[in-house]
Amino acid sequence: MQPVQLSLLPDQVPAPPPDLLAQLPGPQVTAAIMLLAGLIAFGVALGSYVIYMVGHAKGYTLDPVDFAVYRSGGLIVRHIRPYYDPHLASPLYDWVGYGQLHLPFTYTPFASLAFALVSFVPYQLSLKLSVAVNLVSLLAVVWFTLGGLGYRRLVIRAGATLLGTAAVLWTEPALRTIYLGQVNLVLLALIMWDLCQPDTARSRWWKGFGTGIAAGIKLTPLARSFTPSGVDYGSLAVEFDRAARVATVTLRGPTAPPASASMSRAVPPC
Repeated sequence: MQPVQLSLLPDQVPAPPPDLLAQLPGPQVTAAIMLLAGLIAFGVALGSYVIYMVGHAKGYTLDPVDFAVYRSGGLIVRHIRPYYDPHLASPLYDWVGYGQLHLPFTYTPFASLAFALVSFVPYQLSLKLSVAVNLVSLLAVVWFTLGGLGYRRLVIRAGATLLGTAAVLWTEPALRTIYLGQVNLVLLALIMWDLCQPDTARSRWWKGFGTGIAAGIKLTPLARSFTPSGVDYGSLAVEFDRAARVATVTLRGPTAPPASASMSRAVPPC
C-alpha cells in the first residue's frame, strides 16, 4: 500500500493554543503588572501594620494626644463641661490643656468649628476613624501627586499609587502622624488636590479652596511657597517636571547667620 501524503495550505495549519497575556498590547500588560504589584505591596504593608496594631499594647501603637486636643477644642466650642469654663476670658485658648503636659489648643477658631463636628463622634470610634482617614488621605496624596505629574491612565496610576503608599506607610512621618492622631495627612491631601487642579477659566473660581481650608485649620501651609512647578518649604523644595514626569527633591542645609549678627551670647556648658 502506497503511503498517502497530505499537504495543507498555510491557512489550514492548526494554530497554537492562545496565550492570553501575549495577545494583550504592551501597555496593557505593563498596566496589569503595575496594578498587581501595587495590590500585593499595599496588601503586605497594610496587613503588617494591622498585625502590628493587634499584637502590641495600645500605648505602643497609638497615643492620640493631638487628636484629643482637636476634640477638646470642639467640645469647648460646643460648651461641653468640664472642657468649657465660662469663667475664662477666652475658654478656648485659656483652657488648662490636655493631659499631664497641659497641651493647649493652638489652632484657629475656624479649626475649632471643624473639630466641633468631629467631637459628635464617640471617642473610641473616632480613634478608629482617625486611623482609617489618615490611611485614605495617604493614598489620596500619592494619587493626586501622580496626577500632577501627568499620569492619566487609571490602571497604571492606581498601581503606582498603591506601590507609593506601601513604600511610605512605614516611614516615620506617616506612622508618627497616625500614632498621634494628627490632621497633617488630611491637610496635605487637600493641598495636593488643590495644586493639581487645571488653570482654566472654569476652575479659577474654586481653585485655591483646598489650600484655604488647610490654612484655615492649621496655619503652617501659609509658610510654604507654591509655584506652578512645585512647592518650596524653605529647607526642602519639590519641583515637578510634568513633561518628563519627574519630581526633583532639593534639601537645603542651615544657612549661616548674617555677619552683623552678634555672636557674644553665652553658650551653656555641655
